[in-house]
Amino acid sequence: MKKIITVLSACTALLLPSFTVNAADALPTKAYICGEIGSSAVWDADNTTIGSTVAEINGDAQYEVEWKVAGDGGATELTFLALSIPNITADSYPDISVNVTSVYVDGVSVNYQMSPNAINTAYYEAGRDPETRVYLYDGLKGTNVADLPKNTQIKDSVKVIFTVTGTGQYGTSNIEENIIETTAATDTSESTEVTEATTAAAEVESTTTGAGDSAVAVAAAAGLVLTAGTAVLSKVKIKKK
Repeated sequence: MKKIITVLSACTALLLPSFTVNAADALPTKAYICGEIGSSAVWDADNTTIGSTVAEINGDAQYEVEWKVAGDGGATELTFLALSIPNITADSYPDISVNVTSVYVDGVSVNYQMSPNAINTAYYEAGRDPETRVYLYDGLKGTNVADLPKNTQIKDSVKVIFTVTGTGQYGTSNIEENIIETTAATDTSESTEVTEATTAAAEVESTTTGAGDSAVAVAAAAGLVLTAGTAVLSKVKIKKK
C-alpha cells in the first residue's frame, strides 16, 4: 500500500504543473471594437474591417482602437457596439480595470461618459475566448447600456480611447504623440508666454500590491487624461517676447 501511495504522489507531482495557469501568459492580447455597424458585423479581432485599428495589449497603458466602416453605407443607428479585450478577465487578473475616456465618431469627439454597469470584467460566451468587455451600446445582450445614443450615425469610423491597469506589468501605448499649442497672457503688461507642449502616450505602472502602490495608481491614471484623453506626459518649452 505504501508503494502505491508513493507512486500516486509522484504521478500527481508530475501532472499538477500542466494545470497551472500563469496570468501573464494571456499577454499580449488584441483589443478591438466588436458589434454591428450597418451591414457589417465584427466578432473577432482577426476579422476587423480594412483600415481598422486593433490594439496589442501588453500591460498597463493607454490604447486606442478604431472601426473603419466598410463600403456599406455605415449606419444611422446602433444595434450593438463594445470594446472587447479577449483573454483578460478578473478571474486571472483580480485587479484588472478598463476605463474608456473618449469616443470619436467620424473623427469628431462625442459627448461620452462611461456608466458603471458598462463594464464586464469576466464575460463568458460559448465559442468565444473569455474577455473583458465595455459596452458602448447594447441592443442584443440585455445589459441595456446606452452610453452612446441608439440614433448615433456612423459614416466613416468610430474610435475608442481607453486605459488598462491591473495587469501587473508595463504596457506600450499605440497612441501617436500630439502637439498642443496654447497662448496665455501672464499679466496686464506687454509680456506674453507661448507654450509649446509635446505630449505622448506613456506606460502606466501596475498597481497590484500595497496601499502605497494604489496611491501611485491614482496619480498615474489621472495623468492619462489630458484634453481629449489622448496625451499623458508633457515636455513644455516656454518662450517670452
